Amino acid sequence: LKYNGRLKVKGVKATSDAKAPAESKTLSEATVGMIVGTDGKAYAVADKDNLPTGVTAAGMVAYKNGSNGLVIALADKSSSMSWTTANGSTGVATHTPAISGMTWKMPSKAEWNQMFNANGGVENSYTGLNTALTAAGGNALQDGAGGYWTSTEYEDYEAYILGLNSGTASYFNDAKMFPYRVRTVVTF
Repeated sequence: LKYNGRLKVKGVKATSDAKAPAESKTLSEATVGMIVGTDGKAYAVADKDNLPTGVTAAGMVAYKNGSNGLVIALADKSSSMSWTTANGSTGVATHTPAISGMTWKMPSKAEWNQMFNANGGVENSYTGLNTALTAAGGNALQDGAGGYWTSTEYEDYEAYILGLNSGTASYFNDAKMFPYRVRTVVTF
């Protein structure tokens, strides 16, 4: 510190510009829209750039019912993969970043609808979920990108796909061998 003025300096006070560490909650205490870190704790969206050292944002609380709910990943698993691959050893369970103590899976038709409803939409609208995902620092679901696999089977060789088009969601079925997008969830 250098001072060349004519007044006497009586003291110097140092302050830190660093923010206090983000306050965490357990998932049972979390609310819809909160970010979920790789440590398995929930954080306010305002803290997305101030997570504790070593913690990365991995998902967002997308549905809550009492102390249980769903966390949706902030990004797709892959641009496309077959249903069989998604459910295999190199599929959704290996999605990164991982959340401590939890295993990623594909959402069912019912779980997709729960997430749409919990984020201000209805069963056939995904715009509220997309708004929440982008606010949390994630990637929006891809409109018109062919669709997303669900875990809900139609027959032994077919499963349901979530189709997204101009804000409207609908379901159709296709053979499990065809590639579609995958967005993972964890249940708590």
